[in-house]
Amino acid sequence: MNTIERQTWLSFYQTAEQFRDLAPWNWLGDRNIFGVQDPASDLIYYCCIMGAGGEVFAIGMYPGEPGIQSYLNLAYSGDGAENEIILAVLRQLLIKVEFVDRQEMSPQELGHLKSLGLAYRGKRQWIKAEDCRPGYLPELISVEQAQVATRIMKQAMVAARRLRDTPGWIERSEYEFLLLTPTNHDGSVEWQETWHKFPDEDYEPSLPVDLAEVATLNKKLKKIEGALLFSLQYMPNPIAESKKRPYFALNGIWINYSNGVITGFDLYKPDSLQVDFEKNLYKQFKQLRIIPGQIVVDSRFAESMLEPFCEALGIDLIYDPEVPVFAEVTNMMRQMPGMG
Repeated sequence: MNTIERQTWLSFYQTAEQFRDLAPWNWLGDRNIFGVQDPASDLIYYCCIMGAGGEVFAIGMYPGEPGIQSYLNLAYSGDGAENEIILAVLRQLLIKVEFVDRQEMSPQELGHLKSLGLAYRGKRQWIKAEDCRPGYLPELISVEQAQVATRIMKQAMVAARRLRDTPGWIERSEYEFLLLTPTNHDGSVEWQETWHKFPDEDYEPSLPVDLAEVATLNKKLKKIEGALLFSLQYMPNPIAESKKRPYFALNGIWINYSNGVITGFDLYKPDSLQVDFEKNLYKQFKQLRIIPGQIVVDSRFAESMLEPFCEALGIDLIYDPEVPVFAEVTNMMRQMPGMG
């Protein structure tokens, strides 16, 4: 690393040490979300303080609306089936700075700290900085992300103190979020505090619909009253391709509702999910040669992926994770060789 990069990393770890020593988890819970707008990009990072439960001590910095939605998906997945929770966990989008014991650090992380001349002693003193993206294994943040995290953590400490010292603000932050916004005055940055409502909980990127393909399906395929089941499930073991970042393949499974027979499945990589999913969707229905009256799904994520397609074809889309076949197929997939 060059001199500028080295100084960036040292500044990041110094700020993380200050955050660790402040220990805002002593008065904030993981539902006391607040936001910091990055002066460099204007992107809002939603900050979640973890540690009130005494197990994980960290700050999660969720970028923009996709980031906060990944947090909300996880926060509200507890009442869902097992697959719903796994999907929410593996689809998190954030920069996570966690304070751990030495044995929880990877060789890469320890080597990185050593190259900077840094080491820590004691319980929960080591700094683990991870880039978490949907479908991928977490990895050490980049130097650019270290710059962002430094700026956000500095203001996160300001926000945490304000929430602690201002009566009623902690309770208010369970329903609205405090946002710190930078303004430039004569070359210096000043910060303003405002309160905002959280985004809707059901936001998910929309899958494009090829109207020509839909018209072809409507013309050539027979519509029936029956139902299909559909499940999106991450494979348990990550896949490593050459020197690329390891990822979890996402399995799209089609099941006959009446007899539980799997009629088709496709595996997806995180970086090409939407394009490949749309392509395989049309292929799957051409192979089936029917358009069912209903499609039943076991997760909100699967529902969001299929919703535009079902609306275009007039298919009733039903969210019902309690259908027994879903659990049976999940267990079967986990028991396949190389899957468990």
